[in-house]
Amino acid sequence: MNRYLSPARTILTLLILVTFVAPTASAQCTLPPAIINSTSYVAGDLVFVMGVSAFQTPVGGAVDFYLSVYNSGPSTVVIPNPGQVSAIHTWAVLPDTCDNLYEPEGCHAATPFYWPQGVFFFGVPTSVAPGQCLTYTANWSGPHWGNPNLPVLPGTYRVSGGFLIGWNAVTSQGAPLQEMIVPLEILTGVPVVTATWSGIKTRLD
Repeated sequence: MNRYLSPARTILTLLILVTFVAPTASAQCTLPPAIINSTSYVAGDLVFVMGVSAFQTPVGGAVDFYLSVYNSGPSTVVIPNPGQVSAIHTWAVLPDTCDNLYEPEGCHAATPFYWPQGVFFFGVPTSVAPGQCLTYTANWSGPHWGNPNLPVLPGTYRVSGGFLIGWNAVTSQGAPLQEMIVPLEILTGVPVVTATWSGIKTRLD
């Protein structure tokens, strides 16, 4: 349970900080040009891709998140949902010192971004038809996901994402689902200095 926000504030924070686009379906999968930092793996006939729009971002900078799954085979493949929750896909920006969102102690507060910020029930398995591509996106605008009053600290992080639905989860083909990871460095914000041409010319003369 989120110990930082009441349910009402959690919903409000979700609306403010994250723009979630429902999965879209199309043939093939094309990585958006903005997603420059990505990784992928193959599970049976399914090809998974996860990425973000930066290798480095300043504190408070916006980051786009992307996840896709493409069925390259001749038959429909199902990603199970044993907990019947929604959503079953996730992204997390974890400090390199943290094993996960809760371990070791203090990582919940040290993790600046996590999606979904609320888990709902009555979710269903995800079916991917032959030749179908499902894509999921989210955006982080910079503040701490659980409590905007907590600082987002510069440092080395990793973005973890994918369909994480429990240990040893497999598709209907028996192919294991994996965590996907890309690096992300959060930098100290660079101050903006207002300059005029006459001032620059004076320094150059």
